[in-house]
Amino acid sequence: MESYLKELNETESYSVSIGSSGGNPLASSGGKNKATVTAQFVDGTDIDQLVDRMNTELPAIVTPRKKERRSMSRRASRKAW
Repeated sequence: MESYLKELNETESYSVSIGSSGGNPLASSGGKNKATVTAQFVDGTDIDQLVDRMNTELPAIVTPRKKERRSMSRRASRKAW
C-alpha cells in the first residue's frame, strides 16, 4: 500500500497505521488484519477520478490470494497445538 501511494504523482503525503490505536481512546481502533491509511493529495487533483482508479487497482494489492490465506490458517492451526 505504501509503495502504491508513493508512486502516485497525486500523493503529497501519507500515513499508515497498522493494528490498534494503543491507549488513545479518541483514535480509531484497528485489530488483526486492519490498517488505517490517511493520504493528502496535491491541490488540483481530480479526487473522483483518483478514487475510481484506486478502487480498480487496489484490490489486487491489498487482498490476499487464496494460497496465502490457506498458509496463514495452517500456521494459526499449528500454533493451537
